[in-house]
Amino acid sequence: MFIHASYLRPDQIQRIKAVGAVPSFLVASISSGGDAVERFWGPERAARAAGAQTFQAAGLPYTLSHDAPVSPQPTILGLVDAAVNRRTASGRVIGPAERISPYDALRAVTVMAAYQIKEEKSKGSLEPGKLADLVIIERNPLKVEPGSIGTIRVVETIKEGQPVYKISAQELGSVPAAPAIGPESPHNHGDPLAQPKPLAAPDRAMVERLLQASQTSQR
Repeated sequence: MFIHASYLRPDQIQRIKAVGAVPSFLVASISSGGDAVERFWGPERAARAAGAQTFQAAGLPYTLSHDAPVSPQPTILGLVDAAVNRRTASGRVIGPAERISPYDALRAVTVMAAYQIKEEKSKGSLEPGKLADLVIIERNPLKVEPGSIGTIRVVETIKEGQPVYKISAQELGSVPAAPAIGPESPHNHGDPLAQPKPLAAPDRAMVERLLQASQTSQR
């Protein structure tokens, strides 16, 4: 496992291939800190940051990460959004050639994520004999306009067949806000001095339920 893999030279990619390592690209930093990355690294190097499409084209395995618990509000669909769109807080696209399809991004956070931690026999896809770990979301990321993926909400979370989170009818009926990727974003690599915001009460409750379910499954 190769964490972050923020910038990889061609010779390093070949080395990763030779030893069978699987990088976990920190694509969340493109949304929150991509403008700063371009300013500090320069356009050419920034365009190759978290180069998922390079690995996709070469047939090499990779996953996507959000750096939790550094990020107090981790979101998997946020990773899909970042990898598909590579849009910064200012609205600019960094490295359009490294964008991947919604399908490949979803695969990176499911099937490949399970493979990376050697749990592909029990997790990562919905198949007979595997754990019933899944989420129900309000829209299909494969069919919506790619720029709106970041606004898709989780309707229900199921851990080993048991519901551990369900959105309220009131929340479901409300219009989702655009994902926060500007200066007020809790995951702000663009400002190293920025203080993360605490989790909102519903998010804390969801995390606690997931932790309890995880601890129960390990007993």
